[in-house]
Amino acid sequence: MGEQILPVFAVAFIATAISNILGSIQPVEPEFEFCYKDEACAEETWKAEYPTCNGFHQSPIDVSFTGTPVDDANGDNGALTFGNYETVRTFVIENTVEHYDNRFTGRADENKLKNKGGHTVQLDVNSANSAILNGGPLGSDYKVLQLHFHWGSDRTKGSEHVYDGQAYPMEMHVVHYKAAYEGDNDKILGSVDGLAVTGFMFSIGAENAALKPITDALTNINEADSYETLAGFRLDQLIAPAIGDGMTYATYPGGLTTPPCNEVVTWLNFKQPLTVSSAQLQAFRELMDGKGGMIVNNYRSPQPTAGRVPKLYN
Repeated sequence: MGEQILPVFAVAFIATAISNILGSIQPVEPEFEFCYKDEACAEETWKAEYPTCNGFHQSPIDVSFTGTPVDDANGDNGALTFGNYETVRTFVIENTVEHYDNRFTGRADENKLKNKGGHTVQLDVNSANSAILNGGPLGSDYKVLQLHFHWGSDRTKGSEHVYDGQAYPMEMHVVHYKAAYEGDNDKILGSVDGLAVTGFMFSIGAENAALKPITDALTNINEADSYETLAGFRLDQLIAPAIGDGMTYATYPGGLTTPPCNEVVTWLNFKQPLTVSSAQLQAFRELMDGKGGMIVNNYRSPQPTAGRVPKLYN
């Protein structure tokens, strides 16, 4: 009896050890990475991977500009102002997954234009800027964090928001965070008033001189993980045609248009489109995504308004 116990125990021990070893070398399930085109990771899958993408205040939406705008100067927060936007300097521009992490390091004179195999062209802003967005629907100050673009494969599509049913070939989002939450990304991304995003449409037209520093550099970073120094870009000059006196904008409560789709955004969508030439837009379309394809149609479809009616101001 005692002679049989040892072999059985030994076999059980060896079997357990082998099982543990095999278990330790099993491949790790890769982290889900959202995309726009592949059915395995396109926008219909986001809701399963990120529950917040199922929310009631999702973005983008079809923005209705039907109606008469009111003068925002008469509101509780006064007129919408873009204070000190001439100080905005980007310290990195990259082809990457849209992100909202703070990257307040480096000096403004060390700007890099970087292609990092992702979904968009994003410019992160140096913290030395003193640009403040306030007034209008905003009850406090918001600072510029980053800006990025969404574009299509042709002139009939590309924007995330649509205006009265009309899509545009490109849309730019300038992301601002609430100044009172500075340094606390969890609070920024977890509070309903954490972010304010200004949206600007582009229509095909004459070459946009203010966009030229970006589009000229894009031709040199079409390969994933390449980068280049960026100089001469002025955000204030780029958005000037859309934000002048009498220009209309719509505002509504929404969320990030990419996972995790946090509903923390006050959107301000400007009606007057900016211009981009066909050649400039083509420079965006020729960026590579690091997976053997080009970055095009990197936009989320309009989401249900769920009773939200954008307020119109000028």
